[in-house]
Amino acid sequence: MNGQYRQGMPRMSTIYQRLMEVWKYLKLMFTYSTSGPIRAFLQSENNENTEVWRDAKLQELGYVGITSAILASLFASAFTWSFVPTDAYATHGCWYAGLMFILASIATATQQAITLYRFKAVGDNLEHLRNLHRKRGEGTDVSSLSVYVWQLPVMFLRFGVYLFILGMLLFLWGAVRVDHDVVLPNLRTAIAFTVILVFVGTNHFISVYLCYVLWEGT
Repeated sequence: MNGQYRQGMPRMSTIYQRLMEVWKYLKLMFTYSTSGPIRAFLQSENNENTEVWRDAKLQELGYVGITSAILASLFASAFTWSFVPTDAYATHGCWYAGLMFILASIATATQQAITLYRFKAVGDNLEHLRNLHRKRGEGTDVSSLSVYVWQLPVMFLRFGVYLFILGMLLFLWGAVRVDHDVVLPNLRTAIAFTVILVFVGTNHFISVYLCYVLWEGT
């Protein structure tokens, strides 16, 4: 038993190291699109680069806010769909959770946009903005907290969309069985929705992956 345990330890250690390498790669890939531009204006110490980042971030936040508002209306209308039964608790749970993420996206994007706009009225605001993004307030290392905070609006928006789709999926498959009998029209609808979801989801994640990978060469 001890021999088998000792043989298994190196294997577990190797698996753990591989998982940590994958985690570091994913973390770098999905955060570099945010940290990369910040690091660029920190390294340049250039007001023009900092101003370009600020204006681009304001446009991004405006787009996220508008998109989230549209999705919030979609969630609100979904709760009134007459063909969704009131006892579809899993579906309603996903939609309520998704709506919370969408509202959090609107609130966060609005707060960040207001903060950036108010910064324009502060003297030497671009230098102060650079200092806020520095790790420990010095050097060109980007603060991890800054990277996380600037990703929140898009992250909340994405979670909200995923939960809305998950709620639809649960509703359609939950309607396949009625009183322990399979309803063939509902089954066909659920299968068709699932096939389309797999196709759309696969292409979506390919697009997301490519968009993040593009930053590796910058």
